[in-house]
This record gives sequence, C-alpha cells and structure tokens, in this order.
Amino acid sequence: MMAIIAVVVIIAGVGSVVYFAGPSVPDSPNGIVQQSLIKLLDLKSYKQSGEIKSGFATNGQETSLSVDFSGFSDRRDLNNIKGSGLFSFSLNGFLPEMSKEEDFQEDEISISAEMRITNNETFYIKINKFPTLGLMDLSSLEGKWVKINLADLEKQLNLLGVEEYQELKKSQEVTSEDIEEMKNLLSQYQIFKVTEELADEKVNGATTYHYKVDINDEELKNFLTESLKTEDEKDQLNDAFSAIFSDPKISEQLKDFEIEIWIGKKDNLIYKIFVNGKMLLEESMGDMTFSLSLLLSDFNKKVVIDIPEETKSLEEVMGTLFLSGMAGVKEENIKSFEELENIERNIDTDGDGIYDDVEFIFGSDPNTKEDILDSDNDGLPDELEIYIGLDPNNPDSDGDGINDYDDED
Repeated sequence: MMAIIAVVVIIAGVGSVVYFAGPSVPDSPNGIVQQSLIKLLDLKSYKQSGEIKSGFATNGQETSLSVDFSGFSDRRDLNNIKGSGLFSFSLNGFLPEMSKEEDFQEDEISISAEMRITNNETFYIKINKFPTLGLMDLSSLEGKWVKINLADLEKQLNLLGVEEYQELKKSQEVTSEDIEEMKNLLSQYQIFKVTEELADEKVNGATTYHYKVDINDEELKNFLTESLKTEDEKDQLNDAFSAIFSDPKISEQLKDFEIEIWIGKKDNLIYKIFVNGKMLLEESMGDMTFSLSLLLSDFNKKVVIDIPEETKSLEEVMGTLFLSGMAGVKEENIKSFEELENIERNIDTDGDGIYDDVEFIFGSDPNTKEDILDSDNDGLPDELEIYIGLDPNNPDSDGDGINDYDDED
C-alpha cells in the first residue's frame, strides 16, 4: 500500500510541478534515484501506459481484476493541465454476494472508455464498451462523448457554493513558492532506498539503470507532511500513518511489496516502475495479489488534445441512467432535466390521471390520453412506482400521510 502511495505521489504529485534544474546529487544508486525524482520536475509532457492486476480466491472461486491504461499528459501550465487516456477494465469471477444475483451471472465484465482533459475545469469521457447490468443499460451512450464541467457539477450536486468553489480552486493553484518548496523537499528527503542493483536494461530504446528499492516510510511521511499546507491536513496524514503502522499484520505485509525502478543512464528520467505484492484480506478470502506496471515515454514532446465536436451534457446522461431500466420509456423522450423543471406540477393536460411531469419522466405524451395503469390513483404509473421502489397498490407507500406523488422522501 505504501508502495502504491509513493508511486502515486511521485508520478501524479511531483510530476505536476514544472521546471527545476535540480541540486547536485552524488552518483550513488540512492543519489541517482533521488535525482530522477527531481528530474520529474523538468517534464512538460509525457506518455504513460501500463496495467494494474489484482486477484484473490473466495471459497475456491477465483476473482481477478485487470486495468489497462495509456494516455498523454501536458503539464506546461500546471493551472491548466491537459491530458488524454484510454482505459479498459476487466473483472473475472465475482464475490459470493454478487454471484447470487441474476444480473451477475456472466463470467466476465468488461468496460472500456476514453477521456480527454482540456483544462482544469472541463473533461470529456466516452464509453466504448459497457455491459448491461440489470436495470442499468448504457448502450445508448456507447461511442458518444459526454462533457463534464466541474463547476457545473459542484453546482448541480450542491456540494459547494460559488464562493466556496472559487476559494477551493484558488487554494489548488500552483505558485512559484510551491515550486521552490518542492525543490527543497525532494533534495532533503530520500523517499526510496536502493536494496539491490540489477543488470542494466533497455526500455523504449533507452539504456537504463535497474534497481530494486524500498519505501523509506519515515522519509515519505516527513515529505508528505511538509508538502501539506494546513494543520488539519497534516493531522489527517498522521492519523492515516498511525492506523497503517500500528497494526503489526499490515506493517509486516507491506514489507513484502517489491518495487523496481528503471532510470535512463543519459537523461536520468524514470522510464518504468513495477510494484508487486500481496496482502491477507480475510481468512475466507486468502491473499490478495497486486501488481502495477507503469511505463513513461515521449518526454517533452508536443501533445495535442482535441475537443470532441459532438457531445452530450451530463444532465442528458443522468436522464438516460435514470430512465434506462424503466419499461415503456422511449430513448427519444430522454431530454434535459432542465425541461422537467419547467413543467408545472399537479397538471394533467390529457386527463388520463397521470400528471404531465410524471408523463415526461415516464416517456409518454402528456397531451394524448393513453392507457397507463395507475392502480392506487396516486398520479404515478405502476411501472414507475415499481422501478423506484414504491408500492403501486398504495398511494402512501411509506405511510407518512403524504401522497407518493407529493412525497419528496
């Protein structure tokens, strides 16, 4: 786990900072590794690719997970990061709780998607493959780009107010002071310590040093602590470290994780990282194996991230997710929920006993009387009530004295 944390910190965090020539570091194996971390600060762009694999067995049934990924990162402007990526996810075998369900009887679940990040506010995602899982059918979204604006998402979910969002955004900006601090921290703390020198290897055409390394837990903790800005963040980090290392079992198992790193002999850049290990989850599940292989290449080459021409809004997607499993819903009737907000409540234009806003959700025409079954006469079709977990034969499903149509709970 500490190995994973370290890799994420070094590649995602340190790689976020821009140009730095780096202090003089001895040419010992530990010095070369430390210098390679500092050299990450030079990178304006790079390509990353790799795979994550995990597996365990439960009562003799094996479960395996694999994730393949590749993409580009453009970090010339750290306050306007761009990138692209392809991801594929595969799950073979299931937990006992899942395998009992009719919706999870297939031998494998496969998902593939593509993402493009055009700035710190906006990203696009396209689902290329997604299985039908019970009521969730995303086939209508396959091959279509969805635009997601983080500010709009925060607003829709009511997570933060406008002023709070702006304050959060400002606090995440990278300044020259942040860069200077990172310079000093990386030269002060030796996060990796070399345990074995292996034979040189060629990776993506470059001759590399090849080392086995361990995480220096105390140095990593100090590095992360000094990197954080607020006392609350530092307290949370200390609590996390205490929780991990106060458990002898976890602490001992973390030592079994192996980390290998490949560093270019000419440019001192990291070309590959490999993490491998296992942990005991529960007695019934046995050991969980884990491996991460990460390749870096195409350093400082021009990256072009195209904005998709045709996109769907997040609201349209949410409408599709909500309605995808509902019988009788026509895909052409799935529109923006903003339209639903403009439909006046308690209006039944065609007099069929179903209110117009409900007909909009159900996918029927509010201007044409149709034969829609509403057994309890609460203004909600039976099929809709069944789908959202209400009793189609009781106008007050939860017994709180409020008609299901008017009950916001």
